[in-house]
Amino acid sequence: MTVTELALLKLSSADGSLSEHVRAQLLKAKQAMESFSGHRFYYLQQIEEPSLIYVLGEWASLHQHYAEFIPSAPNQAVLEALRNDVTVVWLSHLDVPVSDIELAAPVMSLGRHFVAAKKRKDFEACFAAQKKFLQEFVTEGDVAGGWKLEEDRENDEFVLFAPWRAIEQHAAFASTDGFKHYVRIKDYIVDADIKHVKLLEL
Repeated sequence: MTVTELALLKLSSADGSLSEHVRAQLLKAKQAMESFSGHRFYYLQQIEEPSLIYVLGEWASLHQHYAEFIPSAPNQAVLEALRNDVTVVWLSHLDVPVSDIELAAPVMSLGRHFVAAKKRKDFEACFAAQKKFLQEFVTEGDVAGGWKLEEDRENDEFVLFAPWRAIEQHAAFASTDGFKHYVRIKDYIVDADIKHVKLLEL
């Protein structure tokens, strides 16, 4: 089974604008990842803070990404070329296939849910029971989520992607009766970080 990389990059330009140099190097990085892994890769730009870019794509394994690709010459060359323009904020891998994520949606919410390890099974059971209320409100496709594969000392992380027409549609969910049921997942969450993204075409 493949693993899905989700990484966060920060551009040096606060407004999220891409110079020709940065655009060319990000494209080169995308091509290198796709050539090495045999899978398509995508960039998602955060709407709340456009200087933040997510990398999304699949690898055969954690070993292929960490031990084989990251130290490779093509990757190191791109990192060197971007060292004054882009910072890697964090890097993780999820157990959800990219094909399950509605990348064509006008907007997606990207929710990182931090769950105490001892409450993971309770969260899974609650989410499975309440997910239908979110899915019934979404109109742009299916919601999809997966667990972070890298282990944390205290918390597990569940990342949820949901497709929306616009951020306003997502906000409107909080006023529905269904949300009163869905919000029960908060009982098992230590913290959450929910942002909105859109596909970035280079």
